[in-house]
Amino acid sequence: MHVEKNVFDTLMCTILDIKGKTKDTIKSGLDLERMGIRRGLWMNRDSDKARRDLAFFSMKPNDKKDFLKFVSSVKFPDGYSSNIAHCVNVDEG
Repeated sequence: MHVEKNVFDTLMCTILDIKGKTKDTIKSGLDLERMGIRRGLWMNRDSDKARRDLAFFSMKPNDKKDFLKFVSSVKFPDGYSSNIAHCVNVDEG
């Protein structure tokens, strides 16, 4: 059960680009650049600073808000899932 939860949390935090919980960080982009793979995920360099653009698999802010509204409105039969609407904050993302 814990493996599934950890995989789900990691996937959702990366797709929703939740600060502090995403695995798509500046260090990971620099590692990809150092290895010479996945050019689209490399850091953009402005003079001496590295800047991370939103990855192609991350949701844009408007898409993120629509997704969170959908998730908060999903209803399950009793006993199949916790009330997920309590876990979702649409305004803060």
